[in-house]
Amino acid sequence: MQHIKLDSWQTVMVAILVLFLGRELNRRFRFLNRYNIPEPVSAGVIVSSVITLYFLVTGSIISFDLFLRDVLLVVFLPVWDCRPVLPSCLKVADPSSSCWYCQPY
Repeated sequence: MQHIKLDSWQTVMVAILVLFLGRELNRRFRFLNRYNIPEPVSAGVIVSSVITLYFLVTGSIISFDLFLRDVLLVVFLPVWDCRPVLPSCLKVADPSSSCWYCQPY
């Protein structure tokens, strides 16, 4: 049994390719957009199925390094939380905003 381990940057590259595959799938198959299936989900199901078939046929394990996932989540989630209130945060710190970054000190 062989073990294929992708490092952080290879994992990010695979994730970007999966995202582009999902974009193409959603563009070609309109029902995915009609039922609001996100691009990463539509491609992720296919890629995870291919990886599972690869494992069943060859017995090789493919593993992904998830260090950058955690780092990017720490960066992405606070920014995504501030997105709806960012215009008001840029004018004056809005005390009623839900974003803890935008609260006045």
